[in-house]
Amino acid sequence: MACSLNGFSQADSTLVQKNYPAFVLGYGYGNIFQTNVFVTGENQAGRPMEHFQSYSLKLVWQNPGYTDWQRIHRMPYYGVGLSVVNLFNPDEIGYPISLYGVLGIPMVRWDKLEIYTELQLGLAGNWIIHDPVTNPYNVAIGSPVTSHLNFGFRAFYSLTEKWDVGAGVSFTHYSNGGLERPNYGINNWAPYLDLKYRIGGRSEIPEFKAPDPLELTKEIVLTGSYSRYQSITDTLDVHYYKVAGLSTYFLWQHTEALKSGLGVDLNILTGLNIDPQGYPNPMNLDNLTLGLGYQMEYLFNRLSIVGGIGSYAHHLVYKPFHQFYQRIGIKLYLIGNLYTGVNVRTVNFATAEFLEFNLGYRIWSAKRIKAKP
Repeated sequence: MACSLNGFSQADSTLVQKNYPAFVLGYGYGNIFQTNVFVTGENQAGRPMEHFQSYSLKLVWQNPGYTDWQRIHRMPYYGVGLSVVNLFNPDEIGYPISLYGVLGIPMVRWDKLEIYTELQLGLAGNWIIHDPVTNPYNVAIGSPVTSHLNFGFRAFYSLTEKWDVGAGVSFTHYSNGGLERPNYGINNWAPYLDLKYRIGGRSEIPEFKAPDPLELTKEIVLTGSYSRYQSITDTLDVHYYKVAGLSTYFLWQHTEALKSGLGVDLNILTGLNIDPQGYPNPMNLDNLTLGLGYQMEYLFNRLSIVGGIGSYAHHLVYKPFHQFYQRIGIKLYLIGNLYTGVNVRTVNFATAEFLEFNLGYRIWSAKRIKAKP
């Protein structure tokens, strides 16, 4: 994510560009949500997993509006981070290590105090995973690599030209999107303390320069997706099933940073009509799902953060319009109208259905109005 933001930026020729990197050390101590039997106490230790602590190191940049996307988002910070987490049950869960992209969007700025929303997207490893013989109780993590998704708020107070202290709170979710079961995931939240060292000083300029007027668009996008998943949720599953999807959405760009719209999601899941032994039956309409959805995209030049919600109009397990599904992920335009991305599809905002590895094309686009400066 950080490389994409940096690599696709448009330069402002009127500024002498200079990088403003900073290191951020962080510590958090918080609570684990009691969302599955493993963390509530059904484990080898025989006690609930209630607390955790986290140590993190981030390298971020915050440049003074050299590009349009930086000006639109009022000088965000972005970069990469590394964190190590202690869940206080190392024999069954390990010490997960995460590597992720970081994006901080300013909410308010005062003279010395700044408040941001912060998003982290990446991967976590070093888990001790479920094993039916040696680690049978761990129904939370079934694969050696999971996603790392973190959202929260950070406040920084300036002590000197190069040193800031910070505090905040954030929520973290670990899951593999259903690629390997069991996969109930780990969810936690914590307050955090930060210490920031600005290597090149502050990236302040006398007056913040607003972006030039940008043209907004309306568009139709067509996305194909493919992945695999497992169906059984509580125990080790030896069967893998395929999922292929096709979706189309009409998107309306509301501001320079936000577009949203309605669409249709069509998916074929080979594991929907399995027999009692877990083997798929011959393909028929029971393998087909149809959903009607609403999707939002938060824009950073060629990179977008995608979120959406939909309802199943046809699904073998659910009655029509009785089950909502959600997706969150990222989308990156490669060349022209061609884009790629990855989403995780969930139900009930907690249980992963499957991952969507996407390749898509913007099949129609039209300029709408000029955005106001």
